[in-house]
Order: sequence, then structure tokens, then C-alpha cells
Amino acid sequence: MINIKSNLDFLERLAADFHSNGHAQTAVRFRRAVMDIQNLRDYASRLERSIHEMSATIVSATEPEALGQSLFGFTEAVQKMFARYGFTECPLHETVIAQMYAYNVPSDTIYSVGCDVAAGLNLNDVLQEHVYPFHSPQERGAA
Repeated sequence: MINIKSNLDFLERLAADFHSNGHAQTAVRFRRAVMDIQNLRDYASRLERSIHEMSATIVSATEPEALGQSLFGFTEAVQKMFARYGFTECPLHETVIAQMYAYNVPSDTIYSVGCDVAAGLNLNDVLQEHVYPFHSPQERGAA
């Protein structure tokens, strides 16, 4: 939760005092600052809620029963995860999802890879950075 140290009611009263003393321009600036602080506080609260919901979804998506303990179940869970966060199509092809399934890549990493690919980054570069560290040392040499 964001902690606002300013007393917004006091700032509103101060703006009213400035306005009644003939300093309308200063009063307007105070009121705009109060509105900005309120908007930022509300935005931060929504972000905190979204982060909490996303982390709960990622945790539940990595549980074996959510994955169906099969490649098909895993692929479906990944596709649903992307849909839940607003993707109209899954940015990752099923073969890429299968590769990550084979290396037990966590859901948050899969989501990060998908976001990077959706943003236009090269799939191989993204996989090199995010997925290949999950390979064992012997597999890294073969990859």
C-alpha cells in the first residue's frame, strides 16, 4: 500500500484559503496537485491488486493439478495464462511451450518470454537469455 505523507484535506483547505485571499492561480495549482496525488494513489492501489492477482495466478498455474501433468495440460495452462492477461493470441508456438515444458521452466519465466516475443524481440535471443539457463551443464554444450 502506498503511504501518502501529505494531508490532502489540508491541501484542499489551503487551496480554498488562497482562493479567498485573491490568489486563484495558486489555488488552482494546489487543487491540481491534490488531484494528481489522488490519481497516483488510486493507480498504485490498482497496480498492487493486479500484481497480487498475477502472482496468485502464476503460483496456481505451476501446480501439478493445474498443469494436468501432461504436455497438453501444460500448453493449455500457458495459453490460458496469456489470455487472462489480455493476449488475444498466445505469443508462443506450441513447440516453444513444449521446449519449456521439457526444461521445467517456471510460469513467470514463460510469461516473460511471451511478453518479450510479443514486443518484437527475437525468439532465439529471448530463449537464450531466459530458458537456456535451465539446461544442465551437459545440455548447454549440446544446445
